[in-house]
Amino acid sequence: MFIRITNGQPEEYTIGQLRRDNPMVSFPRDIPEATLAEYGVFRVHETPRPNPDPTKDIVTLPPVLVNGVWRENWGEVPLTADEIYARALDAVRNARMDAYPSIEDQLDMIYWDMVNSTVQWRDLISSVKQAHPKPPSA
Repeated sequence: MFIRITNGQPEEYTIGQLRRDNPMVSFPRDIPEATLAEYGVFRVHETPRPNPDPTKDIVTLPPVLVNGVWRENWGEVPLTADEIYARALDAVRNARMDAYPSIEDQLDMIYWDMVNSTVQWRDLISSVKQAHPKPPSA
């Protein structure tokens, strides 16, 4: 990612935009950092995206200049109670999907339960639901 400094503020910018904005300039394929800087364009170096706690979301903030290098910048935003509940519910659904056997295997279990008068399928599904309970509603 690149930025251009305009009125002291960084704004997202692309090499394509640089070429369009300067049609009379022949830039090499890989433009040196010093050349970019002459046009007020800087590479933004990646920083690890933080892992938020379950009650927050991570948002991208404008890049920051750290020791002469522009870096990605992250912020946290609190989630609403409904968003927290939706995330928890999604996590339970994903865990259950990973734990359930395939539909084909479940249908086979149901068939054999009917033939043998057993309840293996019901017990398996109950154990998955007990291992991964839904969160209390928001």
